[in-house]
Amino acid sequence: MKKGGVILVVIFSLILLISLLLTIESSMKSYNRISGKATTGPLNVSITVAGPPNVNILNPVNFTYNNYCSSNLELRFSISGGIPSTIDTRWYSLDNIANVTVSGFVNISISGEGNHTLRFYANNTAGAINDTEIVYFTVNNSFRYNISYAKYSGSTTNFNSLNKTQFWNISDFTLDRPSFGKIVFQNDINFSVCDANLDEFTEIKLNYIAVNSSFLPVLNKSTNLSLYGLSFSNPRILRSGSVCSSNICQKIIYNNGNLTFNVTQFTWYSAEETPSGNGGGTGGGGGGSSFTGAIASAKSIDIFNLGSEIINISLRQNENVKQFIQIQNNKKEEIEVEIDLIDIREFVTFATGENVLTFKLRPDEKKTIQLIFSASTGTEPGLYNKIIKIRSGTTEKLVNVIISVESEKPLFDVLIEIANEDVNVNPGGKLRAQIKILNLFDSNKLVDVDVHYEIRNADGNSILTEHETRAIDREVSYIKIFNIPKNIKSGDYILYVKVTYNGVSSGAFYLFNVEKSTEFPSNLNYFYGILFFMIFVIVFSLLMLVYFKYLKIQRRKRAKIKKGI
Repeated sequence: MKKGGVILVVIFSLILLISLLLTIESSMKSYNRISGKATTGPLNVSITVAGPPNVNILNPVNFTYNNYCSSNLELRFSISGGIPSTIDTRWYSLDNIANVTVSGFVNISISGEGNHTLRFYANNTAGAINDTEIVYFTVNNSFRYNISYAKYSGSTTNFNSLNKTQFWNISDFTLDRPSFGKIVFQNDINFSVCDANLDEFTEIKLNYIAVNSSFLPVLNKSTNLSLYGLSFSNPRILRSGSVCSSNICQKIIYNNGNLTFNVTQFTWYSAEETPSGNGGGTGGGGGGSSFTGAIASAKSIDIFNLGSEIINISLRQNENVKQFIQIQNNKKEEIEVEIDLIDIREFVTFATGENVLTFKLRPDEKKTIQLIFSASTGTEPGLYNKIIKIRSGTTEKLVNVIISVESEKPLFDVLIEIANEDVNVNPGGKLRAQIKILNLFDSNKLVDVDVHYEIRNADGNSILTEHETRAIDREVSYIKIFNIPKNIKSGDYILYVKVTYNGVSSGAFYLFNVEKSTEFPSNLNYFYGILFFMIFVIVFSLLMLVYFKYLKIQRRKRAKIKKGI
C-alpha cells in the first residue's frame, strides 16, 4: 500500500468520523428531548348556535329510599348540548303538583311512603325546551340505608343483612381487607347515613388505612387498626405522613409482620421502620394517596396554578361521586377563569348542572370547585381517559381524568398492588403486579371469569392488551408479569384489569411510571459499532504510515551503507 493511498484513507476516515459524531450528537439530543412544554398564544374560538339543551337527572334514581333519607332528598342533574350560557330557566315538578324553579342542586322534601314521579325541564333564551326527563322512585319507611362497601370482605360487617333500626346501633363495626388490614371501631356506631359510600371514602391497602371523616363524621371515633404484611423490625406509626403522638396513637401488638394499634381520631395512617437510636420526632412522608385522587401537582409559576393535574376515579353505574379542583391566581391582578367540561360531559357536571363555569379570582385568591361525577346505567363498563380544560386569557391547562366504570352491582372485586420498587420500569423491562379477585356473590361456587388486561398511556392509547380465563371460588391471588415494549416513551402509564362474568364487569387500575432507559437506543448501539470500526481503521492507517516511514528510513540507511562501501 502506497503512502498516498494511506493518507487518503486517513483523510476519508476523519471526515466520516466527524459526520458520525455529529449524527450521534443529533440523535442524543432527540433522545433526551422532553416534550409537553407550556405554550401561550391566541385561541381560535368558534361559536355555534345549538339546539335545545339535553337534561339528565343524576339523583334521585330508580331506587327505593327509606323515609329518613327521602325527607331531604337532593336533586342533582346535568345539562348538556346547546350553549350553557343561554340556559335561563330550570324547574322540576314532583308528582305533577307544581313547577319549582331552581338555579342549581336543591334538597326536595318528600313526605309519605309510596311511589313518586319527578320531572325536570330546562329552557334556553330561544324558548327551546328539552324533552321531559322523568325518574320514578319509591319511599319505604322500613327500608334499610344504602351502603356501598363492595371492596371489603372477610370479617366486614354485613350491612345488607341489617334492617333500618339495626343501623342505629352497630357493635364491632368492622371493615376488612384480609390481605392488607382491618378497621374495628371500639364504640357502637349510629350509621343512619343516607347513601354512605365506604368504597369511596375509606381505604385499606398495603401499609395504608384511611377514613375521610369530612364525608363520614360518624366514623371519626376511637378505632383499632391493623396493617398486615409489613416487613419492619420495629415499626412506628405515622399519622398523615408524620410520626403519630402518643396521645393519639397507641401500639397494641406487632407480630409476624402484622401491626395492630389504636387511634382516637381519623385521617390516614401508615407505618415505617423506627430509626436506630431515634427516640421520636417528626417523621418523613408516608405512602398513600389523597382522597381527591390527585397524583401530580402543578408547580409551574404561571397565571394560575392547579391543585392537581391528574384525577383518577372509580364509578359504578348509577353512582354519583363528588370531586374537587383547586385553582389559585398567581398574578397581582384579578383574572377570569373558565373551566370547560365539554369533553367529559357524559361523566361530570358542576353543581349548577352545567358544563362550562366562568368565575373571577382576586390576586393570590385560591378557589375550590366541586365536580359531580356519575355514570348512567347505559355506560359501558371500562376505562375512560378524558380531559378538563381550564383557561385564563391566552393560557390553557389540561387536567387528565381517568375513570373506571363498573357494573351497578358487581359480582367481583378487583385489587391491584405494585410494590414500590416495581412502580418505575424501563422500556423493555418487566412490570410485576399482584392481582387479587374476590367473589362477592357466591363464594362456594367455582366459576370461570374473563380477565382483560390493558396498559395505556396518559392519552388513553392502548399499548398492550391480554385476555385470559381464570377459575375462582372465594378468591384468587396471583402475580402477573407484563413485558413493557422497548420503544415505549417515558411517562405515566395505567395498568387496567377488568373481570367479567355473565355480562357483569368489575375493574381496577393502577398508575406506574416508565423511566428513561439508562441504555443507549438500539440505533446508537449501531452508530457506536461503526465508530469503533472507524477508530480501528484510523489507528491501523496511522500504524501503516509509521511502518512505511520506518521502511523508508531503513532503505536510506542501507543505501548509504552501500555507497560507503
